[in-house]
Amino acid sequence: PATDAAELARPATHPSEPINIEARATDQRIDVTWAAPESDGGEPVQGYRAFAFDTDGLLVGICDTTANGCTISGLANGAPVTVTVIARTAVGDSPASAASPAVTPATVPGAPTGLVAVRGNGTITVDWVSPESDGGSPITHYRVTASAAGRPDVTCESTATRCIVSGLVNGTAYRVQVNALNSMGVGVASNLASGLVPAGPPSAPRSLAITTRTSKQVALRWKAPAVLNGAAIVDYTVQWSTRKASGFAPLRDPRSPVTTASFTRPRTGVTLYLRVIAVNGAGQSVATAPITVPAK
Repeated sequence: PATDAAELARPATHPSEPINIEARATDQRIDVTWAAPESDGGEPVQGYRAFAFDTDGLLVGICDTTANGCTISGLANGAPVTVTVIARTAVGDSPASAASPAVTPATVPGAPTGLVAVRGNGTITVDWVSPESDGGSPITHYRVTASAAGRPDVTCESTATRCIVSGLVNGTAYRVQVNALNSMGVGVASNLASGLVPAGPPSAPRSLAITTRTSKQVALRWKAPAVLNGAAIVDYTVQWSTRKASGFAPLRDPRSPVTTASFTRPRTGVTLYLRVIAVNGAGQSVATAPITVPAK
């Protein structure tokens, strides 16, 4: 009983400091949590105050709460802060807690700009300019997404400002966009580049045949390639040589996708060898097998 009376008569003191301070950064704010002091000094804890300090030790934010956590807002993205917390009772404030590890408010990056996309053979090569803002957290990489109606998206990732999206279907119209990524997530998408149709050179023309042959004139016909490879045929080139396997030179003929040709023999009195090459917007095919035109 005497001991109990002494305990009752003992005056309350300041609480000890809050413990286990944790801070998580988001966009222009930090969410802070902690555990209650090990001792309340004999009076119930009535509330807490959290302080955010920049790297120079300047106070940049405060939040008050009766719970074991609060949010400090209005902070600058990209500027690291540490947090301390005090507990408050009717007697007074506790000492400040140990500082939390530094955290940096940030958001996702802005949009890449200057998007340039060039089609290739089953590919699209994309270049861009880095965003004006990294959101306060360094950009870790970029993601390019190529999409087409009725087909799954195809992506490529790069730490540079160029990426080649491969595995695309020639002859299919794609649109592409770029996102920058940082520790906070996927950033704002770039402008959209659309109407990109990958294509490759066509296969060789088929069924080359002589339709007319005189000592001075030759006429040919053939069929279009079996595989256009994503781009329409814009021209055929007829080549000639006096040797079956080498020395081929183009005949001068108008640029045309027509599958016939008529021309004066480039050389008379000798056997000629003729072949045809198809041309589309992505390049030229291999040549047909040579056809023989006798001297007479």
